[in-house]
Amino acid sequence: MRRATDALLVAERSDENTHEALCETRAILHGLVRAARWSQMRAERLLAELLACGPEGLPACAPIGVTRGPAVPPDWLRLRR
Repeated sequence: MRRATDALLVAERSDENTHEALCETRAILHGLVRAARWSQMRAERLLAELLACGPEGLPACAPIGVTRGPAVPPDWLRLRR
């Protein structure tokens, strides 16, 4: 999320870096909601605040945490033991 914030604050326009940072942040927030660590409203509020920091023309994001299935984060979010 820090990467997304940094990318959005310094971006002059929407580009590959801002899009990638938003996608990664959205994946993290989605995992937090599906694991019941955060509420959907809290995650969507943070995403909206991140989008507001960025340049005009950023893509709209779908709601977070609305898909069905097991609450298992992607491989790159799992803790290694």
